[in-house]
Amino acid sequence: MRIGGNSQDRMWPVTERMPVGAVWAPSPAFWTGLGRLDAAAGGMVDVGLDLAHGSPAAARAVAGSAARALPRG
Repeated sequence: MRIGGNSQDRMWPVTERMPVGAVWAPSPAFWTGLGRLDAAAGGMVDVGLDLAHGSPAAARAVAGSAARALPRG
């Protein structure tokens, strides 16, 4: 499963104020649901990061949310 392309380029963490062009912020419930889906499906999940907006802090926040929600490996 891959979260990328337009979904990734418009994603922003809920912990930061959204810039122009970012249109969705995955809630904690989104990450929990994604983790459950991944565990049930037994597949790999690839979550891309939006680096176009120039915020390393936002990219770290998204990566952290994904890492906490998804099973190791």
